[in-house]
Amino acid sequence: MSPEQFHSAFSDLKAGVVLLDAERRIRAANPAYFELTGLSEAEVVGKDCGHCHRCWSVWEGQSDLCRHRCPFHHPELHEPPMPVSLNVRGAQRGMVQRAYSHQYFPDGSLRESLLFLFPLQQVDPTLRELSRLDRELRLASEVQTELLQLRREPTPCWEVALASRPYRPVGGDLAETTERLLYVADVSAKSVPAALTLQSVSRAFRHELHGPPERAIARLNRRLLALLPPTMFVAAAVVFVHPGARLTVIHAGLELPWLYRAATRRSNPLERPGMVLGVEARGGHRAVPLRILPRDLLALWSDGFGEALEETGEPLPWLLRRLAAAPSGRLQAAVAQELSQRDYRDDATLLAVRLQPEEKCHSRSRRQIVSDSSTRKLLRKRGDG
Repeated sequence: MSPEQFHSAFSDLKAGVVLLDAERRIRAANPAYFELTGLSEAEVVGKDCGHCHRCWSVWEGQSDLCRHRCPFHHPELHEPPMPVSLNVRGAQRGMVQRAYSHQYFPDGSLRESLLFLFPLQQVDPTLRELSRLDRELRLASEVQTELLQLRREPTPCWEVALASRPYRPVGGDLAETTERLLYVADVSAKSVPAALTLQSVSRAFRHELHGPPERAIARLNRRLLALLPPTMFVAAAVVFVHPGARLTVIHAGLELPWLYRAATRRSNPLERPGMVLGVEARGGHRAVPLRILPRDLLALWSDGFGEALEETGEPLPWLLRRLAAAPSGRLQAAVAQELSQRDYRDDATLLAVRLQPEEKCHSRSRRQIVSDSSTRKLLRKRGDG
């Protein structure tokens, strides 16, 4: 989306959209928000969200949600989209559907949030109204994607490629790559509820996935068990990246990861399945340690991609061979092409990681190579650093 297209989408949304910083101050709002509240830009920008408007519950005796359950003061809360009464300066401004989303820094601290206020019409839904709401949701998805993009951290010595395609305007797949962690996850809910849950799930992944892999997954499972509603769960495949070209893979209910060995040109699934996360306290997930050689490739994907691949009848090893055949530096293009040439009935995500040839790995800058503290201390003792 170009800056002009983004500005047009942000301005044309009939839903009120507010961008907030970590202190709950309003950084920007669209014209629909000003129309909903009757406030001007000067009265809103830079002000605390709760000073500009209040959301009152319509199910709990008109309780002030901004006072008792504000999702921006308490981002650990997960509230599904809900109808609320919009109140400005003590006067009711009508009924709206409230939805929100959070974005976090890599250390887990809150970065910014988006608030959506969809006006509720007091009429029976018609096809025209449903079509309008669908267009609104698509625009909301584009705005969310532009403002709240997940950061992809560089992964030295490894070439990582990631592509995702939501089936609905706002998807339920989550994937992230950092220097020491790669994962693909699928939240069981769909559309807006899944998208809002993704923010909390992403934060849980970042907070809990450190240390020994099996213990990390056990912590994450307990965290999600406490975080998610009883009707929801998370399927995932997680890859821990270790020094010395070693990976540890833990499967938690997602499609089985596949490994391509360049030396033999053979592909095989990692046959150690585990149950989904957030259902039972005793997960019992078992780690699969891997020693990776240059040009070996590991691929993970969500159910949506796996189902679309199965419908074509194409053997899975063919996919792995095509990805492995991509020239160095072109793996992202190969993954994006694979994702784009199929029809989907669910959110689809494909992630591939390949160990770079030795010469590629050693072409990194000296600062990257000696990034860990133990190596720097050793070089200082030798007089090289």
